[in-house]
Amino acid sequence: MRQEQALQVHPDKVQDHYEVAIAYGKQGKHREAIKAFKEAILKKPDHAEAHYNLAITYLILKDRSSALREYNVLKNLDYEKAIQLFDLIHE
Repeated sequence: MRQEQALQVHPDKVQDHYEVAIAYGKQGKHREAIKAFKEAILKKPDHAEAHYNLAITYLILKDRSSALREYNVLKNLDYEKAIQLFDLIHE
């Protein structure tokens, strides 16, 4: 995976962690995606898209409480995205 190689060269680049997480999610590697999203968030706590997609990944894994935790963070970062997430959590 090209993004994983980028992480080896630039381990502190937030966008690389985020892109690796997205790629893992598309491959169905949700646990790995969670780790990569968390790494992106650790480096940039206000990364709204990372919080949103982390919550979606939790929902895929049927972990509603973790998705709600991300919702609570997201509503302070991107209210519109948080509303979308809230609707998905409560489907």
